[in-house]
Amino acid sequence: GEHADYTPTLNPYFEDFDGGRGTLSTFGQRSPIYRMGSGFGSGIGMTTRLNKVLSVSLGYLTNGSGNLPTDDAGLLNGSFSAIAQLTVTPSDRFSFGLTYNYTYLTKLVNTNFGEVAGTKLSTANTFVPEDTYNNSFGVAATFRLSPGMVLNGWVTTTNGRDFTLPRGSSDYYYTWSYALGLALPDLGKKGSLGGILVGISPYLTGFYLDGSPVAFQKSLPFHIEGFYRYQMTENLAITPGFIWLTAPNQDSNNPDIVIGTVRMSFTF
Repeated sequence: GEHADYTPTLNPYFEDFDGGRGTLSTFGQRSPIYRMGSGFGSGIGMTTRLNKVLSVSLGYLTNGSGNLPTDDAGLLNGSFSAIAQLTVTPSDRFSFGLTYNYTYLTKLVNTNFGEVAGTKLSTANTFVPEDTYNNSFGVAATFRLSPGMVLNGWVTTTNGRDFTLPRGSSDYYYTWSYALGLALPDLGKKGSLGGILVGISPYLTGFYLDGSPVAFQKSLPFHIEGFYRYQMTENLAITPGFIWLTAPNQDSNNPDIVIGTVRMSFTF
């Protein structure tokens, strides 16, 4: 189970629920705020329309270790993630969402963003060895400029604190992520898709112990991605593309990474 299973991610052409039809990367599919609690597995979620413009999504997921009869591994006292989103659709061309995600992580599951997006510093809860709680805030939007051109984007921030310390303690961290994508549906052939994404995967931007900042690398880890999915037949598509990562693990001293790939997707 994932929050994206029932919450609009506002990335209609890049989002493919890992089905091999959207972006090449998991980062490009959706804002990382939906991955806080990703893969926890058990829970409940719903989206309901309030009127023609507004809809509300609510959900609660607990991790798979909730099946284990051990401490800190239950439905209510183990790791969990709760999400709330207000989606606003004033027209059939434009939609945006305001999202809040509260995630509590025990020592059994102590990683952010499902460890599938972001730098190692941002995903590993570096300074919290056991229990931490995270407040994540995000805004995402999609805007159809024309039938063959759609803009998507998001901004997300997460701040985390040690759950075992008193409220207002001075040990905490925070991360940020941004992205802007351009989707070109039916490019060259009906059913095909071109895509460009430029963003910054979740990276650690602040880290404090006893109120004092801890030094670490803060280079911007840009993620640049381009692909073209050519729909050869109704059931077969081929997608050449590339991913260019600057400052791996948010450290500009690390050499850039360039990935070239060809994906073939069978649908049946």
